[in-house]
Amino acid sequence: MRNALRGAGVVFGISAALLAVVACSDDEVVPLPTPTTTPTKDASIPVDSGERIDAQADAGTAADTGTPDSSLGDTSTTAARRVVYVESNAIAANGNSVLAFVQGDDGSLTPLAGSPFLTGGTGVGNPTQALGPDDGDQQIVLSPDKKHLFAVNAGSNTIAVFDVHDDGALVPIAGSPFPSGGINPISVGLAGDQIFVVNQAQDPAQPGVGTPGYVGIPLAANGALGTPGALVPAGKSPQLALATPDAKLLFGLDFMAPLANSKGPLRAFAIGANGALTPAAGTPMAIPVVPGGMPEGTPLALGLALHPAQKILYVGFVVRKQIGVYTYDATGALTYVANTAVSGAAPCWIRMNQAGSRAYVTDTATNSVSVLDTSAPLAPTEIQHLVLADKGPDYDAGAMSSPTSETYEESLSPDGKYLFVLSQNTNPDLSITAGNVLHVLTVATDGKLTETVPDVKLNLPTGVRPQGVAVLR
Repeated sequence: MRNALRGAGVVFGISAALLAVVACSDDEVVPLPTPTTTPTKDASIPVDSGERIDAQADAGTAADTGTPDSSLGDTSTTAARRVVYVESNAIAANGNSVLAFVQGDDGSLTPLAGSPFLTGGTGVGNPTQALGPDDGDQQIVLSPDKKHLFAVNAGSNTIAVFDVHDDGALVPIAGSPFPSGGINPISVGLAGDQIFVVNQAQDPAQPGVGTPGYVGIPLAANGALGTPGALVPAGKSPQLALATPDAKLLFGLDFMAPLANSKGPLRAFAIGANGALTPAAGTPMAIPVVPGGMPEGTPLALGLALHPAQKILYVGFVVRKQIGVYTYDATGALTYVANTAVSGAAPCWIRMNQAGSRAYVTDTATNSVSVLDTSAPLAPTEIQHLVLADKGPDYDAGAMSSPTSETYEESLSPDGKYLFVLSQNTNPDLSITAGNVLHVLTVATDGKLTETVPDVKLNLPTGVRPQGVAVLR
């Protein structure tokens, strides 16, 4: 993300001294084994160099999908085990998949037997590491009852829906995958009997196709998706559809809108009958100019989180090393309250614990996580900044040095004992294949993090960047 911001003309001015150096661990690489199901042939696909190849030649290899081999997986039938899901985002035609890992008593992750589970669609490639295509959130989500998992097929414009078995195995429901209602779906938000999809319309393999926006789709009890509603247009590079737990409001974030048309990135909607979205007052809303930051007036935002008990929205001020704090009313209208500084560069994705007492922020440009004390929810303070292992070699990103592996999506276990953080390989040198890593962080009673459990190095093909994290139990 940071290298792409430089390419878009945004300069962070982050000193290389801010980039902490960590030793690469000797954790074992977890291979993604060969598929048992050969994906069917589809249209030609973009490859890392920007050329196009016949998907049949690429489909079905271990590098494309990282597919299952029961000899490598956990074959336990324990129903109560914790399972962590990550989307491979593989760009081979019909080669996208959901990777599943079982967490053992020692916290370590082992591939689930049968994993990966094919989504029936295609991921999105980003051969130039451009700004936007990889900057999404909630690419995979579990239903509140944990019976269904939803996953985007960003390169084939569909949403996959799986039944979740007691052991964590995934089985596509009848009719899956379903149309996303637009081009390049990158986020899924659940709100009662509706699902809201962000169609980003920024897939490099579908240039100039579609309009970015938010779409409501009816959701049946069995997980099936109905006919998409009318698309509500968004600014450039919408990133997230975040619904309130009561399914009455939806918050969105148009990441690159300020660069494209000077409009604000924050959107808020009231959810009406049949999923109709009514914009709240002030939508789209600009980020205020505040003292400090890097640079002071840059209006970009990336990442949203809701307080679990109060009408408070936290926003990543990605260029400023700050988290913005907003309140909202019953219509969704936002009021800016304050901001708090974090030590890591490019704070983006945010997650909160169920008590609302801690927030976890992935600082993309330093491959790190900031922990915020939110016990005073309108005045959070940073209590820890943890740089993660296996950052890979640094590369020149213009005004700064960048690690190959950078933190993106994250998810807390429901019991709050573990934070799972996905780092992506953002290096423009596509000959460097390492850097896609799933980190396992242990959460102490005070909310602080340690990285003592071995991480999982995802053996994906060159140029493929995994996305999204969801946790069962």
